[in-house]
Parts: sequence; structure tokens; C-alpha cells
Amino acid sequence: MPQPGRIAFRCLCDRRTESVSCAVVERGRLLVWLAVVVGLALIALAVVYWAEPAKSLPSWLPGHEAGSNHHHVKHGIASFLLGLACLVFAWFRSAGPRPRSAAA
Repeated sequence: MPQPGRIAFRCLCDRRTESVSCAVVERGRLLVWLAVVVGLALIALAVVYWAEPAKSLPSWLPGHEAGSNHHHVKHGIASFLLGLACLVFAWFRSAGPRPRSAAA
């Protein structure tokens, strides 16, 4: 039986009566890596918002305005805070199990 927080995958061998465990994927690790990647991407996006004027932003980003020299400071702050939140989530999620305190 798989442990909580894990997904067990099973594959069958050539013989139909035997099954062999192929891989156990930890959802927690995948979620941590995904949060780290998204967090770093959002922080990089914040730097782009702060460094580039609205006319230089890619057209697929919110805030792109042709001919505008305005910097989107609030977009950058929001992106930075969301990226920081993703990194904090990954940090707390990657911690090991808490030690149990002795019950009195």
C-alpha cells in the first residue's frame, strides 16, 4: 500500500499473474520543483516589468502599450510577491516530517 503523499504505479510483466512495481513518484517533490520554477519565472517577470517600458514589453504580456514609456511598477510588485510566495511554499513543502512531541 502506498504511503500518503505518494502515487504508486504498477506495470505487468510478460506473465499476467506477476506484477512488478515499476516506479513510485512523489507528488511532493514534483510540486516543490514546479513551485520553484514558477516562482523564479515570476521573479524574472517582475524584473522585466521594472526594467522595460510598456512599449518594449512583449505583446503577450499584460501591460503592453505601443508608444508608452510608462513602467508597470505595480505589475512588477505583484509578480515579485507571487514569485516569492511560490518559493516560500516550496520551502515549507520540502521540509521533512515534523518530529512528534511527547504527549503528557
